[in-house]
Amino acid sequence: RDPFQNPMFYDWHVVFLRYCDGSSFSSPAGFGNIQAILRHLLQKKGFGDAAEVVVSGCSAGAVAAALHVGAVKEVVPEALVA
Repeated sequence: RDPFQNPMFYDWHVVFLRYCDGSSFSSPAGFGNIQAILRHLLQKKGFGDAAEVVVSGCSAGAVAAALHVGAVKEVVPEALVA
């Protein structure tokens, strides 16, 4: 949260999703979890007002990010999602 150390993202919100289903949220239960998280972010956290969204991950999380970036874009269609 320091603008000198991180001038680009210091004031962005971060959502960290830990998963343990081994399928990058691609199983029916895993995808249901993603949908529930996105609904919660929209209804309780103002996610619908986001202008820019970065979806990323590392290792298996990168696979999950690539698989579900479209779902994120669907719920915030006006945002730039990358």
